[in-house]
Amino acid sequence: MRTPADRELLRRAARALLARPADTTLHGSALAVLLRDPQVRARYLPDALASFAEPEPGSRLPAAALVATLPVLPDQDAVFAALRARADGERLCALAPLTTPTMARRAAALVREHLARSPGDARHAAAFVDRRLEQGPAAAPVLRPLVLDRLRTAPADVRAELAAVLTPMRGTGPRHGSLRPAIGNQFKDQPGSGEERSQCSGGVAWRTSPRTGDAASSPSAPTTACTGGTS
Repeated sequence: MRTPADRELLRRAARALLARPADTTLHGSALAVLLRDPQVRARYLPDALASFAEPEPGSRLPAAALVATLPVLPDQDAVFAALRARADGERLCALAPLTTPTMARRAAALVREHLARSPGDARHAAAFVDRRLEQGPAAAPVLRPLVLDRLRTAPADVRAELAAVLTPMRGTGPRHGSLRPAIGNQFKDQPGSGEERSQCSGGVAWRTSPRTGDAASSPSAPTTACTGGTS
C-alpha cells in the first residue's frame, strides 16, 4: 500500500504530465494514476472518460485502467455508459476482472448487448467467458444465463466460440473444476441440435464453411483473444 507521501508524488507527476501538451501520448496513463488516487479521482473522472473516448490509442485511457477503478468510482453509471459506447472486441476482455455480483452482472449484460450487435467479436466475448470461468464457481450465476442464451440463439460462429471454451480440457486455473462441464452439460440437456450440444464436451470447435455458410466442425479450439488487461 502506498503511503500518503507516495500518493502525493504520483499525483504531482501525473498532473505535470497532463499540463504538457507535448506529452499527450502519456495523458491516458497519467489519468489512470489519478483515478487510483482517492483524493482526486472524482475530480478527474470526467477527463478520464473523455480520454477513454479518444480515437487515438496512444493518448487514450486504457480500458483496463478504467475498469480496475470502477468499483470505487463515484459515477459508475457514467463509466458503464462510456464502456458501452466504446465497446469493441478487445475492450470486452477488460471487463472480466469485475467479480462483485453487481459489477459482474452489469459486465455480462454489456457483453451480451455488444455480442448481439457485433457477432464478429465472438472470439473476444468467448475470451471474456473463458477468463470468468477460471475464477471458479462464484462466476456461475452470471455466466450461466449469458452463455446458455447465446448458445441457444446466437449465429453459428458465435456458438462455436462459446462452446469451445466450455470444453473441460481448456481449464488451467485451480478453481475451474466443474464449472465448464456443468454449464456445457446444462446446455446438452436442453432440446436443440445434437451437433451443437456434443461439442461442449467433445472439444470440437466449429467454423462457418466458406462454401456453404453452414457450421463445420474442426478439431481445434479458438485461440483465447485476451489474456490480460487491454486498452
